[in-house]
Amino acid sequence: MNRSTKTTWTTLIALPLLLGFVIVADSPPVSAKTVLQDDAILFSCGQFPGRATRRFRVDEHGNPDLQIDVSNAPAGPYSVIIDGIDRGVLQVNALGNGQIEYDTSPGPGQLLLNFPLTIDSEIDLLFNGTTLAFSLSNDSACQNAGGTTSSSTSTSTSSTSTSTSLDSSSSTTTTTSSSSSTTSTTLGGSCQAIDNTVSLVNCGAVRGAGTRRVRVHLDCERDVRYQMRKVPNGTYSVFVADTDGNLKRGTITVSVRNQGEIEFDDTPAVNEFPLTFDPFGKVSIVRDATGARVFGYPNCQ
Repeated sequence: MNRSTKTTWTTLIALPLLLGFVIVADSPPVSAKTVLQDDAILFSCGQFPGRATRRFRVDEHGNPDLQIDVSNAPAGPYSVIIDGIDRGVLQVNALGNGQIEYDTSPGPGQLLLNFPLTIDSEIDLLFNGTTLAFSLSNDSACQNAGGTTSSSTSTSTSSTSTSTSLDSSSSTTTTTSSSSSTTSTTLGGSCQAIDNTVSLVNCGAVRGAGTRRVRVHLDCERDVRYQMRKVPNGTYSVFVADTDGNLKRGTITVSVRNQGEIEFDDTPAVNEFPLTFDPFGKVSIVRDATGARVFGYPNCQ
């Protein structure tokens, strides 16, 4: 084999390897999978026109991102206050729409998320930096921003699907829980839209976290979701207190990625259950394998 033949074969062998390196180098990075997403509708304070929503996500590496959207609202700047600190300005255009997004690895148009952020972080939007327009919590500041007075209602019905009661004799460690919300109705008979998520209190029996999400729609239809993550696989009984007692309302099965949830709705869809109890009632979640209370709200007692 002469020198030119050797050179040719060497080039042919090296070419696929070189192309392979080029292909790998040009391949786009794989996006991290989202493992938690929570969407909430912010309260309109003082009958401020428009609508605002918050989307909170966490990827498989534990990195959060936040997106806030405003629609049908007055044009202008809205200061974004997160846990009491100004984190930027959301600009609403002449069509009444605006968006701001925070990410730990920001892309085009995103802001760097370099501050503490959880699913329960308080969010307020101040129109022109002074007027409280939207808030994640219907607290006194939002209520006193000039809104109409509304009557608080709690719809309760008796459950006939189960008669299991939770023994309250077990002792657990109690910690402070996050805030909750109530349903408000106007004189017209419709309901104020509510999308409220609270963190369940971990009672110390297992590691992990849980949330309860209650939504009330403008037509007064309600739904509630109980969700757990990073907990041992198995079945967990969900007890919710109402006028008929502290009864078992359903079972969460945890089998994939140590996560599980159960959802109840006034008009249940596939994989949902009828909502026949107060969704804001006291919560206790018990691990069936041990009988230990693992999560509670507003406390573990």
